[in-house]
Amino acid sequence: AVDYACALMAGIDPRRVPTIRIAQDRRQFDPAMIEYTGVLPRISGYSLPFVFPLRSSVVEFVARILYRIWLGRVPVIDPDACARCLSCENVCPPRAIKMQKVDYKKCIKCYCCLEVCPNHAVKIKFKLI
Repeated sequence: AVDYACALMAGIDPRRVPTIRIAQDRRQFDPAMIEYTGVLPRISGYSLPFVFPLRSSVVEFVARILYRIWLGRVPVIDPDACARCLSCENVCPPRAIKMQKVDYKKCIKCYCCLEVCPNHAVKIKFKLI
């Protein structure tokens, strides 16, 4: 929701932000549910970085492959290191973690689970999903 609002303030179509687009496509995020207090101000003087006008489809294709590889990074819980404190379950925004198992269809790859685990039982690994 914060990314969506910031994109609007910067004058960027939020659907151009990959994480927003993916979350919307997976029906994990609905912009209609955002409650704004007041009017979103437009950031004055902000402009998008320069983009080469001859941006080729090859560059787009390679970028998509690299992004898919990046999205292949998922949290994995090591049951031997896990103390079952439920910190990861409690912090997970889409509630994708239940009983030391990650539901990768729900996971938005925010890695909050990694940050809060006191025993370092959550690791980020590459996985084909």
